[in-house]
Amino acid sequence: MSVKFCKQCNNMLYPKDNRRERELYFQCRKCRRTELVEDRKYCVYKNVIKREINMKILESVLNLKAYTEDPSLPKTRMRPCPNCDDREAVFFMNPIQMKDDDIQLYFTCLGCKHSWVDDVREKKEAAKEVKE
Repeated sequence: MSVKFCKQCNNMLYPKDNRRERELYFQCRKCRRTELVEDRKYCVYKNVIKREINMKILESVLNLKAYTEDPSLPKTRMRPCPNCDDREAVFFMNPIQMKDDDIQLYFTCLGCKHSWVDDVREKKEAAKEVKE
């Protein structure tokens, strides 16, 4: 990043933010002249919120295959494995919950150790559409 100078008095310009307008300015401390920063290379903070959690990232962080040996996790026979059609799996809620209303259940098959996600919210929305 290069140093900017005031066009009026040739003093150095300093960054100043306008929080209401969410804009960045350069301001001279001597003559108080301001210039709006339009170039994106001066971006100081960028908040990116990703809603989707990639299953591969989750598997690498949590080691989902090891969950099949955890005796404290609940087991189910209601969700067949999409990989081998075995009906026995362990399940748990999303440990990295993004919002309170986004409930995701993670299943790991006891037969082939395959993991998959069951989005409860999507099923509720689909059930509402069927009723209407």
